Amino acid sequence: MTNKGVNRLEQIEKIRNLLDKIQEKPEETDKVVINWYGVPGIGKSRLGFMIGLQCEQKKIPFARVDFDPEENPSALRYAEDPLSIFRDIYTELTAHWPARFPALPEAADEAEEIDFFHQSMETGLKETPAAILFDTTEKADKRTISWVEKFIIGPLCTTGRCVLIWTGRFPQVWRRFEIRQKAVDPEKLTSLTAKYTKEQIGPSGAEIYRLTFGHPLANEHIAEAMAPMEKEPDDKEKLKSLLHDFIDRFIFRDISQRMKSACRTLCVIRQFDVMFFEEILVEFSPDYFMGETEFMGVLAELRSTSLLEWDTTLKGFSLDETIRRFLARYLQLTERKAFLAISARASEIYSEWIDLNPENRSVYFKEKLFHLINIGNSIGKTKNEISEICLDEINKYFQHTRATPSALMQLHEEIEKDVEFKELAGPKVFRNMLSAIDSRKQELAGLGNPVEKKQGCRCHA
Repeated sequence: MTNKGVNRLEQIEKIRNLLDKIQEKPEETDKVVINWYGVPGIGKSRLGFMIGLQCEQKKIPFARVDFDPEENPSALRYAEDPLSIFRDIYTELTAHWPARFPALPEAADEAEEIDFFHQSMETGLKETPAAILFDTTEKADKRTISWVEKFIIGPLCTTGRCVLIWTGRFPQVWRRFEIRQKAVDPEKLTSLTAKYTKEQIGPSGAEIYRLTFGHPLANEHIAEAMAPMEKEPDDKEKLKSLLHDFIDRFIFRDISQRMKSACRTLCVIRQFDVMFFEEILVEFSPDYFMGETEFMGVLAELRSTSLLEWDTTLKGFSLDETIRRFLARYLQLTERKAFLAISARASEIYSEWIDLNPENRSVYFKEKLFHLINIGNSIGKTKNEISEICLDEINKYFQHTRATPSALMQLHEEIEKDVEFKELAGPKVFRNMLSAIDSRKQELAGLGNPVEKKQGCRCHA
């Protein structure tokens, strides 16, 4: 597999520009603390590797602190001996620094060693900027993180000459004021596009993307397994095995069986609130969830995995988009009946909510259509048949809700901007739905075709 940081050019360029600015106009440098986060396998460590190469090319000292003991055995001692983090950083940085630094004092006490580190860093940073990456930070305990903030990130960020990069599964909430002043907003790393998936793994990228939706580690894992086949495997059982192996080894690593069951059920749903969450899990995951289950606690546990997030726009919960789509594809392949049953029930719930919550009815109706299309695709209906189903639903929605032109405009906008919806529906179905909504809107404005008004809307391209 390639070590190219595909589709991370923006992030790499950000670090390059920041280092250049520190060298050329240090007095104008402000934000030097960067936080990238994302689900397992999304490419956080790979991005760190690419930044290390950039620093090497620019002859800028670089150090990496990995809190994962499986990758860095030294991490086992960080909690009990946080000064060892100093020593690891110092050793890496001074190996590449132009200045000649004295060896770390062997018998120094904690205060002396901290002072020695800060004085040495101050001396070195006068010559050249440096970059320090803290990786797999979800593995560090709170006490260690607090120590790192106080004695490493806080003092170094105020110099304005050291770039400090923090990567992990979660956005970091800095406790110290001086760090918050020097930190940019956390940035979530997302999956690769189809184009960059092909760039990452080669000609089989298009087939792989349809399975992984651009998850970088899944791309590599499945491409390597498929390489001897020279094409997408015809053996569906082999494909199921590949996906299952990846999910268990990486996505569901260190996650309880109860949380795995919840994710398996919720991956079919794009957004949900606590009531939706409870109803779906009780019905489709009864081995782990019952009516008396404390579901707020379940939500908290699921959020602790980094797989669940709160959508501030939709005011609802959702699984991470890439992981959700990846798991949903796996469920389609392995448990088709369960996938169809969950989709059908979700469609019914959204139908009920259209009447219960008029202010959000366009969102609920769009999600109902999404599940109906998913069902149609899964049972082998043609695009013409799926288009007919959607147009019937649009007509029913119009008649039932007596939608106003502004409401139809909102529905049009909700559907039009939904990239995943467009990919699922396909160009023809997507275009027909938008045309049907536009025609209804024109009718209300008195501009519609009288024949269409009488016969109902059928807008095939």
